[in-house]
Amino acid sequence: MAAQYNLVPTDQLFAKIEDQLNSYTTNGLLDSGRFFSEVKLIINKLGIAAYDMTEAIVTLENYKAALPCNFYLLDSAWLCDSNPAATQSIIQSNFIMYNQTTNELISQKNACGIGGSSPCGEGACNTSVDNIRNVISNGLIIQSTPCNNNNENVLEKVTVREYLIPEGRTITWRNAVMLKLRNKKTLGSDVCTKDCKNLFAKGIDEISITQQGFNKFIHSTLEEPIIYLKYYAYPEDPETGLPLIPEEPIIQRAIEFHLMHYFFYMAWLDGTDVNIERKVADLELKRDKYLTEAINYSKMPSFNKAIEMARKVRKKFAAYELLNSKHI
Repeated sequence: MAAQYNLVPTDQLFAKIEDQLNSYTTNGLLDSGRFFSEVKLIINKLGIAAYDMTEAIVTLENYKAALPCNFYLLDSAWLCDSNPAATQSIIQSNFIMYNQTTNELISQKNACGIGGSSPCGEGACNTSVDNIRNVISNGLIIQSTPCNNNNENVLEKVTVREYLIPEGRTITWRNAVMLKLRNKKTLGSDVCTKDCKNLFAKGIDEISITQQGFNKFIHSTLEEPIIYLKYYAYPEDPETGLPLIPEEPIIQRAIEFHLMHYFFYMAWLDGTDVNIERKVADLELKRDKYLTEAINYSKMPSFNKAIEMARKVRKKFAAYELLNSKHI
């Protein structure tokens, strides 16, 4: 996926600067190879409009993987695994589910025994095997004779409680699933665009992006997932690895004066030319002016983007339009 602008190599721009500063080039004082780091700085100031949208598939191992070297900001991340199903455990809530069974071994008194002719004394009971029965209930005694609880003696009581342990839920998908991004912008530098889709994802699986030195890593709650990434990358020529810059004249002019100011400023600091303070001051004014114009230009939406924004605004206030409105 291409960037907002057409990207071209820096060869022509560097050749133009070397031609304008021919006396320094002839004496070997101008080294255009030192410009690449400054070009990257300007691209960063211009924002994502100057970056290239690209794609990559990352396979994590032990919940972690390194991001591509040209990674700048995340646009979206999707779970795209070969295994279309996953089982998620259910965290135990405050409610505990169980099934309780009570087994009681009781004996009936003589007054209620089968074939009994006279009642036993108080507290006495007939322990004949024929008069002993098991009562199985869920906390309630099951009566099978006219006797009530006062005519029964409980010899043994055992309560069995079986807790129900949920096995979890199995989730199956056929399409890529959007992952939820846990990074918060308040924790440090941005790792995604302000309208990154993963910030508003509803999925149960999460990812996060961290930086260690100059390298960035992606972490996941899954052990070995396959993740499809769409991200903004630093624009580079795939054949040479050298940076690419927008073809727009306004942006190229800002880059040109920034590089010339950088060269003369470094020459002034190095002391090779002590009579260039005026050049440095003049180039600094022009650099700031043209860089401000380039940044404002890069923030302007494209024609298609402007049309899309206008349609969104019109849809938002569609209820207030006149019925016979001629607007398209």
